Amino acid sequence: MRSLQCSAWLAGLVIAPLSLAYAQDPWPMPPQAQSDGEAGPKCDRDREEVDAVKKLLTDVESGRASSIRTADDFLGALPLSVRSSFIFVADSKSVQQADVDSPRVILKSPNAEVTVTFNTNPAHLGYDAVEMQLWNARAQRFELAEVRFPADSKDAALRGMNRPQVEREPAKCATCHQGPAGDRSMAHLSSKPVMDPYRFWAGFVPFSEDRLNRGSVDVKWFKSYLDRVHGGAPRYRRIATKLTSVGLDKTLASRPSVQVPSAKSWSSQPVNTPGLDISHQFLILNGCRIVEELKRRPDWDTVKWFVAGSFSCTDPTQFLDEGRNQQAKDWFTQRKTGLKSGRFDFDTLIAQTRARQNTLAEEREGRQLWFYEKQLGSVARAREQIALADRYNIRGKGRTGPSKIGSDDNRHIVSRSIFPTFETDYREVARMRYLLEPLGIEMNRWSMAIDPETYSHVEFFTEVESHPEIQSLIQETSNQCEKMAEKAKEGLGSLKKRERPVTGYSSPEELAASARTSLAGVTLAQARSKVGFLNACAACHTTAMLGAPILPFSNVADLEALIRKTSGSLGDEGEKIWDRVTRRQDLYGAMPPGMSLSDEEKRSLRVWLDIVKTGERSTKKKSPARAVASDAKSPAR
Repeated sequence: MRSLQCSAWLAGLVIAPLSLAYAQDPWPMPPQAQSDGEAGPKCDRDREEVDAVKKLLTDVESGRASSIRTADDFLGALPLSVRSSFIFVADSKSVQQADVDSPRVILKSPNAEVTVTFNTNPAHLGYDAVEMQLWNARAQRFELAEVRFPADSKDAALRGMNRPQVEREPAKCATCHQGPAGDRSMAHLSSKPVMDPYRFWAGFVPFSEDRLNRGSVDVKWFKSYLDRVHGGAPRYRRIATKLTSVGLDKTLASRPSVQVPSAKSWSSQPVNTPGLDISHQFLILNGCRIVEELKRRPDWDTVKWFVAGSFSCTDPTQFLDEGRNQQAKDWFTQRKTGLKSGRFDFDTLIAQTRARQNTLAEEREGRQLWFYEKQLGSVARAREQIALADRYNIRGKGRTGPSKIGSDDNRHIVSRSIFPTFETDYREVARMRYLLEPLGIEMNRWSMAIDPETYSHVEFFTEVESHPEIQSLIQETSNQCEKMAEKAKEGLGSLKKRERPVTGYSSPEELAASARTSLAGVTLAQARSKVGFLNACAACHTTAMLGAPILPFSNVADLEALIRKTSGSLGDEGEKIWDRVTRRQDLYGAMPPGMSLSDEEKRSLRVWLDIVKTGERSTKKKSPARAVASDAKSPAR
């Protein structure tokens, strides 16, 4: 049995193998991952780490841990097994600000049931806080906590406190972790993890598959972080690793690519590396969370058959009677989702779901591209870095060029690189959307993606399907759709129609079409004069308030330059703005938060964006650039 009273257990398991590896190789190979049998019960593998961190929180909160005054003190008190797997984040969308010189750090327990984050620059927002996400195995849910340290803070009110302040389930975390749109009326639902789909994570160092490739700028940055770890820099020094910059240089001299090792644990990969591990481990925990959330519903005995049947039954309408099917179609029609020629069409809902999932790969690769461009000074050099990562990623080996977009063989490739999205569950997602969303079940909350309206996260559906509760239903009916549909129909009377009417909503394509005719022929100066409402966006987007990305809304010339530079490319900023502003207010990420622009303002925005992108006068014949496809929940571009 593991013991966290001292470091002997982890030293024997991790540190000793690393030391042995150092005798043979300057950079140790990642350890072989544990199998299911070795790892212990699913969704309850790090109980000792969870208990140890919970006790630490309680001791800090009560004042018993009087020696802990700073974040550095707190990090040093964490179990060694939590401090031995780490990820550096140079471009963060969290409320803990970061940059390439001063990264945010993610620490994780072996199976990610404890994650701890902090940043490293006293001048950055969030420096006075350590954030935690803890898995509650008994309740099958994530719990969030934040510790703020008066000794590290510039906040006068906090500095007046005599000890660190612990807050459970902070309200400011709700927007990203609890959705939709931070709706506190849904506080009874558990927090969800936030993580880009694998196998690359925009802003991480390294960003693709935990790989450090010869010639990559990530190597330079990663070495600088390791030097601070071993140089005793505050906070960095609490990371437990024997990896060194010298060892990395020696190894890359003989091998073109190495992976960062992490603590031995379960993984769907053959070896343990931190980004791949945390992504897969979160998927498992998130699957347990989703099923447990559904089980708490009073209509679970009916809903469970919808879930079980969606994996293999291609026609979701067979699970509802005529009246319920009409209600579902009316619900989507009212929201202008899944429409073909103004009528609901299930194949269109499937196509829209697929488009949103696939688009996320382009958006997050765009985030990495423009992050590199900012650091390296040119798009060409940024693309070289992306191409270098392409060369060594799991799908890149031996490939001579990009594959065709939209292939269904688990190798969907975006046109500008060969990074796969691995998104193959759009049919199942669409079936379940049809059955569950009209009941008020927010399936976007199942996604761990930074923008859940993409309904994206590779294989999150697999973990729901493999849950024992769902597997027992599939086995009970021998996976026969007729039997599952019959079971579902027995309980239709227990279902309640969702009461959240939507009126007066204009879809993005309707707004774009009307913009061509009603506001055509204007100059850039005229168009600019009609989008003054964008100044209100500066409050959050120039200060990174609540994790908002930094965008120059306070300077229209700089904003136009950014939109023009990214136009038509990965991470098109103009289309990101258009997508968020045209979302319904009940959807995650709708902007401005808490209110909606008028249709006239949205049309003005569309015309301004088109003129900025083209640099020409708008004409009646000119179509809006990249008008959003016919779906009210269009993906961020």
